[in-house]
Amino acid sequence: MPKVIFTGINEKDLLVINKELIDELSNITGTGREIFKFKLDESKYMFDGEYITPYATVDVYWFERPQEIQDACAKAITNYIANIGYPGVDVVFHTLHPHKYYEEGEHL
Repeated sequence: MPKVIFTGINEKDLLVINKELIDELSNITGTGREIFKFKLDESKYMFDGEYITPYATVDVYWFERPQEIQDACAKAITNYIANIGYPGVDVVFHTLHPHKYYEEGEHL
């Protein structure tokens, strides 16, 4: 944890920034880089009876962190995604609660 889910971004483009973005987020949060999990959402999106390409969105699922850390992570994610050709990326943070998060059947 955190789990970071990318939508509307090409797999090859995401691979270009994967390592460096994990390094940056690890630095900002002061956590080990091994806790970050990236996932590419390749779901099909539809509108008016046609498949469409969704706009770039990044959902971050994590335990609550101070606003300044969240802001810095949002800026880093936005900059990395913009640098590979996706302007206007949305970043959404989803707060997980330790008493509702379980590892091997035990909550934290």
